[in-house]
Amino acid sequence: MTVNKINNIFSTQELLIIDSNIKNQISFLQVDQENNFKSYLVNNGWGLHQELGRLQLGNIYLPNKITKKITKIINNLLNSNFKLDHIVYVEYNKKYGKPSLKPHFDRDNSAVVVDFQLSANTSWNLGVDYDSYKLEDNSALIFNANEHFHWRPIKNFKEDEFVKMLFFRFYNLDNKKSYENLQEFSSSEAVEILLEILSNPTEHKIYEKIKGLSIYDAIKQIEDNQQVNLFDNIKKYENIFTSEELKFFESILDQYDIPKVNNNYINSKDNDGVGIDQALGRLQFKRFENIPDNIREKINSIAKTSFGSELSLSNTVAVEYSGKYGKPNLPPHFDADDNSLIINFQLSSNTSWDIGLNLKLYNLENNCALVFNPNEVIHWRPHKIFTNEEYIKMIFFRFTSFNDKKYLNLRHSMDHPIFKETNLYRDKLGNT
Repeated sequence: MTVNKINNIFSTQELLIIDSNIKNQISFLQVDQENNFKSYLVNNGWGLHQELGRLQLGNIYLPNKITKKITKIINNLLNSNFKLDHIVYVEYNKKYGKPSLKPHFDRDNSAVVVDFQLSANTSWNLGVDYDSYKLEDNSALIFNANEHFHWRPIKNFKEDEFVKMLFFRFYNLDNKKSYENLQEFSSSEAVEILLEILSNPTEHKIYEKIKGLSIYDAIKQIEDNQQVNLFDNIKKYENIFTSEELKFFESILDQYDIPKVNNNYINSKDNDGVGIDQALGRLQFKRFENIPDNIREKINSIAKTSFGSELSLSNTVAVEYSGKYGKPNLPPHFDADDNSLIINFQLSSNTSWDIGLNLKLYNLENNCALVFNPNEVIHWRPHKIFTNEEYIKMIFFRFTSFNDKKYLNLRHSMDHPIFKETNLYRDKLGNT
């Protein structure tokens, strides 16, 4: 079944009738002691759906005049024998949570859904498979929501923005079919990555590789991201700072006062990330304050050029790897935080230690940086034995985007299957 769009479905009077009926039914919703709507889970699909950032009424009543009209439109358009099963009303609004809709199938008995936009004061496209459609008020997309995966682009709603929708669900009288046993997606993390790709297709070359695949095959490719260069938006910058700017960073590290216990540096885990981390063989510095405007402008420009849009500098951390702090080690990992970009800057060193991004090694020199998304790219360092005199000083400038995206679900153990191929490659390299 193809995707159809229809406009100007109801008259002004009919829209007023629909709106009046919905307001009346909302007035019967259950609220808690603080006058907030109760969850839809405890009221048969009626109530707050915080995970999707919406209020929903699971099976509403609309007058026969309305339901007969939409049924006639559908049967004439599709030249078939469809019967209206039920109608769902939803209102997306920031006050109900963060509005979002990941790629999914509806997994019910509907053969056709009419996704009808009742009213909105902001634009939020509706994605069906790999295409994105703009909806206006009193218009709808018509498709099989169990054969076409559908989604909404990542969007940060403002306080007063809303999108109100009606979902008219139909089944085929001549061929009633259940989709409740559709295959589940193998990875919720891959679905989130897929949504990021679909929301910003021009920023991910992988979009052209997966476009047209079934969602199951697309998810599999995302899970096996080392086999297809998924996130190749990796950039290297050289000779970034002037000699005076480099002296500024060195002076901060030289003057940094890290507490000691019994003449040994305090453990970083006991001091808000500042101190020694023997497991990684490094000394860690945080809270870089009063960064000069010329330096801040330079790193912001690198971030914007790499990411393609404005970002916000969230934190700056410096580390010094050396044998005197333990055994320097950086196994394959994601950062699992809310940052969308990192500038991995090498300040100074007297030894060489490549950085691994997915299954590729990158050499860094002093005053150079690698820029990438630390939650989409598996990053690591090869095995290396440092002497007490060898060192590498790094500064990590981390940036968040304005879509409030978080990657906390990527907190995997080092032996997680997602790192298996990278760990095998790293071990094969041996000590460098």
